[in-house]
Amino acid sequence: MFIVCPYSEIILNQPQPRASPTRGRLSANRSAKSRLAFVLQLIAGNLPARPDEEEIMITIKEAFWLPALVLVLAVAGECVQRAPAATAPEVLEAKQSQISVTLSPVQDAVMAGSPVNVRIVAPDVIPAAVYLASRDVYLPAMEAAQALEHQAEESPLCDPDQIDGTFTFASLPPGKQTISLHFRNKGNVACRLQGQAGASFSVDGHSMTIARCWLCELNYTPSLLTERQPGNQILLAPGERATLDMQWASTGEPCQWADGVDFTIHWLKPTAYLFVPSNWPMHICSAVKSAGYRADAHSPSMGAVRDGLLRVSVTPTVIYRDEQATLHVELAAQTAVMESSAGCASLYTVRHGPSMPTRFEPLATMGFSSRPSFTPEQILEDKERGPSFKANHQRRCDIAGGRATADATISAADLATVTHIEWRAAPGPGEEPVFLTAATHFSVLDVDTLEPNWGDPAKGIRAGLSIDRERFKVGERVPLHLWWENVNAAMPLAEGECKEPEPDLEIQDSQHNVVRTVPDMTICAGHGWGPFTIPKGKVQRTFIELATAHSPQNSPLNDFRGDLPGPGVYYLVSVWSPLVLEPDAEPDKTRIGSGHAGKVYATVRSLPVRIEVESK
Repeated sequence: MFIVCPYSEIILNQPQPRASPTRGRLSANRSAKSRLAFVLQLIAGNLPARPDEEEIMITIKEAFWLPALVLVLAVAGECVQRAPAATAPEVLEAKQSQISVTLSPVQDAVMAGSPVNVRIVAPDVIPAAVYLASRDVYLPAMEAAQALEHQAEESPLCDPDQIDGTFTFASLPPGKQTISLHFRNKGNVACRLQGQAGASFSVDGHSMTIARCWLCELNYTPSLLTERQPGNQILLAPGERATLDMQWASTGEPCQWADGVDFTIHWLKPTAYLFVPSNWPMHICSAVKSAGYRADAHSPSMGAVRDGLLRVSVTPTVIYRDEQATLHVELAAQTAVMESSAGCASLYTVRHGPSMPTRFEPLATMGFSSRPSFTPEQILEDKERGPSFKANHQRRCDIAGGRATADATISAADLATVTHIEWRAAPGPGEEPVFLTAATHFSVLDVDTLEPNWGDPAKGIRAGLSIDRERFKVGERVPLHLWWENVNAAMPLAEGECKEPEPDLEIQDSQHNVVRTVPDMTICAGHGWGPFTIPKGKVQRTFIELATAHSPQNSPLNDFRGDLPGPGVYYLVSVWSPLVLEPDAEPDKTRIGSGHAGKVYATVRSLPVRIEVESK
């Protein structure tokens, strides 16, 4: 039976052979500088009734810090709740029984499993007063540790916006899987990371129930009083780093598969870390355990992290929020992680913004290939999740082994939140993966700063077109921003669930002859709702890209509206022809939306915008 007394005094009931039991009283100092707790396990059994002098051994099972001194004994007893003494108790008179506790051998700190000597001197006077010999227990190193704890408690909790986060992961140690979250204080003041990370796993778009074990021992036994365990918090000075490992068994029964996990942590404000791996199936066969926060330098990560070996660039160099960008990533030292042709490396982005959690997600590369499942976890996943999961057992190989470069398309809105690019080299069986990381910051401009080039309004509507530059090389993409507005139309105008119809694009040659008209090709994967009324006074826009001749392979993220014939001068015009929203003869109350799209209300055009395509 464990008895926890949050005050400085405990009375122990000692079974005795005579009628009245001997009672021992223990009191201890609870000063601001001396806050220590012991979990003591009595090894020698019951105390003798009247020993002349005898030594017994007590083992410290765990040691941790508390706001007040707490003593937990594995014996029956009762707690007396009394305000603790302001100073260390005086040495008791010789006529009273004394039990003094000293570390043996003397150590710099109290560690789990440390033995202590307990000396019992039992003269005639009982009940006996028992005290902790604070001069022996509170060693200089322990006082230093207490000072550090006090400093941590005085420091504020970290603002998640001032914490730079990255991820590594590995199927290590053997039979287990580990995700490591790496934190760096990028602020100007010291702050505390404190509290557990709640893990919420998902599979096939649905949440899962997975047991958690915070501050666990190796046998998944939770520690007592975790709020004050060292791993429950860590103090980070500006620029310092910490790591949090989440680990589970990947073999055994029963097991579950997971596609992603969301770690939720409450610091200064709640925050989350979303982890979505690529080609790394998560096979969870136990509770998810963590030993808490640790300093990054204290032990290696699950996955070697190497900074400075990755170069990242983006095109175009000037980019607006509606546009698409191409990331180019290359290894600065190919020999560092050159892989066999059988391996597949992966590319990841780490994204974070003021109103979004930190997200670790795979980045599909241009020219990726498909391969049969190539790791033991993938093969097992194909077998256990069945044909509905991957009927052809094919996996995406983003970066074939031996390659030192990769390109990927990303939206400018996402690019603005990218804080890191990670290249995960493909490890061999039982090998530790290598993560090459590059910290990034990309400037993305507001589209509203571009000139909309509104044309003449007609019947209360207007159209515009923006472009950020005039000259392009053959092979470059031409980013276009098409604008439209119902300023004050005399009739209700119709739009679909996806804001269709959007403007068409008219391409003219240098003499303003129409070369071709690229129609609105909006593909709406909605619910079949609508039509709806186009609101008045609301400016709307969309982004498209016009390919010049011999453009690189198109990405499905881009909306290409056709090719320009070749080098030369062109004029581009946005043309908008909205439809009238006609009422239904009999309203359909089961449908979201009202009426139906009728005739063309009017056609408006933007001002012509000149571009020039030059030969390479």
